[in-house]
Amino acid sequence: MAKDKWDGWNQAGGDQYPVHDFSKEPVLQGVLIDIREGVGKNNSTIYAIQKSDGEKVSVWGNAIIDTRLKNKLNYTVGLEYLGKEKSEKSGREYHNFNVFYKEPERNVADEAADETFGE
Repeated sequence: MAKDKWDGWNQAGGDQYPVHDFSKEPVLQGVLIDIREGVGKNNSTIYAIQKSDGEKVSVWGNAIIDTRLKNKLNYTVGLEYLGKEKSEKSGREYHNFNVFYKEPERNVADEAADETFGE
């Protein structure tokens, strides 16, 4: 099919965005637009976040991010890199983050569904 037929459309699948560099920009805010699980040899999770300027970046998950961003697709999220810390339990070093979120704003379709289904 001709490419111009799809102008203004985003192609599904295969989106790979640059990995956000927390050493250069320790705070990342944006809308969580995609979550991919089972990526790479370690079956990791990677998160795609669209920043307010429209730029899309990826963030590799870790235990903290995976736990706190679970079920937060389409939420506005904020990640604040706190640096490397040592686990008191295991003695291993890990990347620590503060994780924040705001629920997505309700839209007209949500309100219509509530009226229809009585919520």
